[in-house]
Amino acid sequence: MKSINNLAKKLQNIIFQNILDNIPKNLKLKKKKINGTIIYKSPEVEAEKYNISRCLFFDKHNDVIIEFTKKLEENFSHCNLSSFYHNMETLEIKDKAEDLITISIKKLCKNIYGFYRIPENKIQLLKDYKNTLKHELLHLSTGKFIGNIQFSGFYQYNEKINSKIGVYLNEGYTEHLNQKYFIKTEINTYKLAKNFAMAIERILGAKKMQELYFDSDLYGLIEELEKYCRKEAILNLINKIDYYCEQYYIYGYNYNKIYEEILSMIANIYRTKLSIDLSEKKIDEEEYKKKKLLYCDDLENGRINSDNIEVEEYQEYYLITDKESHESHFYMKNPLEYKTNDLKITKK
Repeated sequence: MKSINNLAKKLQNIIFQNILDNIPKNLKLKKKKINGTIIYKSPEVEAEKYNISRCLFFDKHNDVIIEFTKKLEENFSHCNLSSFYHNMETLEIKDKAEDLITISIKKLCKNIYGFYRIPENKIQLLKDYKNTLKHELLHLSTGKFIGNIQFSGFYQYNEKINSKIGVYLNEGYTEHLNQKYFIKTEINTYKLAKNFAMAIERILGAKKMQELYFDSDLYGLIEELEKYCRKEAILNLINKIDYYCEQYYIYGYNYNKIYEEILSMIANIYRTKLSIDLSEKKIDEEEYKKKKLLYCDDLENGRINSDNIEVEEYQEYYLITDKESHESHFYMKNPLEYKTNDLKITKK
C-alpha cells in the first residue's frame, strides 16, 4: 500500500510538471528576472463576447456551462474575459479516463477530481462533480500559452526549462472565486492555499486582484506588490506558498515554521500598505489601527480573518468575531501583562 501511495504522489507531480507539451516556439515575451527566476508578461488574447449557446456540444455538462457563463459575465464584467471566449470555441470535456496517465491518476489519486490541459484546451474530469467542472472552467477562463510559456491565473510554466511558479497561489485564488461566486458554499478544497490568496487579495483589493487573475498577469501582481515590498521578497513569498502547499497537499507534511513565515510576510506587506495609506490620508488613524489589528497583528498570530468582522472594544482587550466562521477570540491590548491572547470562543 505504501508503494502505491508513493506512486500516486509521483503521478501527481507528473501532472503538475509534465502534462503540457507541443507548444509553438516563435514568440518573444516581455519578462523580468528576479533572483534567476524569469516572470513573463501575459500575452493578449483576442476574442469578443458572444452567445455561449454556439459552443454547447457537451450533453450533460451544458447546463453547468450556461450557469457558469451567466455568473462569470455578471460578476466579472470589469475583467478581461477574452481567454474564456477564445478557449470555449475549441474546448473538449472528457469524463472518461482514456490515456494511461489519466487512468492511473483516477485509480491511485483519490484527491484529484479533474484538471485542465492548457495546450490541448481540454478539461479532464475524474469524478462527476459540478463543483470540479466550475473550478476547471475558471482555469480555462485564464488559460493561455505561447512560445514555451503557459499562463493560468497566477501560474506560469516554462516547458523548455521545466520551471513553474505560482501553482498554489493560483489554485487557492481559483477555488476562492469558485466558492464565492459559482458554488456559493464553503468547502475544504485547497483551503490553506485559498486563505493565503485571500490574504494577498486584501492587500490589493478584490477588484484589482480579479483583473490580474483573468489577465493571467503574475507579472502585474508582482508589480502591484512592489509598491510595498522588494520584488525579491515577493518572489520568495510566492515560492514559499508553492513549497508549503506542495508538501502539505501531496506529501502530507505540515511545516509550521514555513506557515508562520508566510503569514508574517503577508502581514508585513499589508502593514507597509496601511502606513502608506495613512500618510497619504487615504485612511484615518482609527481605520489604520483597526485594519492593522485585524489583518496584520492577527495574521501573525495564525488567524486569517474574513472581511465579515465585528470588533468590540473593552478596557483591557478587543473581542474579535469572525461572522463567517462563527469564531471569536480576545486580543489583549497589553499581551505582556495579560496572557490570554490565544483564548478562543466558539459561538453556536
